[in-house]
Amino acid sequence: MPLKVVIVGAGLGGLGAAIALRRAGHDVQVIEQSSFYNEVGAAIHIAPNATRILREWECDFEALQASECEQAQFWDSSCNPLRPPIVCALIWQCCGNFMLTSSISRLETSKRP
Repeated sequence: MPLKVVIVGAGLGGLGAAIALRRAGHDVQVIEQSSFYNEVGAAIHIAPNATRILREWECDFEALQASECEQAQFWDSSCNPLRPPIVCALIWQCCGNFMLTSSISRLETSKRP
């Protein structure tokens, strides 16, 4: 039996939950107070498991303007490497928070019954 679900917050988590629940056949309403017009933030790293899910949801990676990462390096506060670089064997992407939220929002609204 389908559930009636209200999700408060149209951030990445709320929109992702809405897509998953709607695809499972539930009636979902997303409520958000922000207009997202003035959103700022650093790049978001999209790990391979998240990339796989976004591809299943038919996310438009070109619209994300994402950059593929070939390796990751970590430094301490004195700019000394903490460990050797980690080579990414699978697709690991970086994109802007606003771009990812906008893309997932389009997915969420385009799949409504």
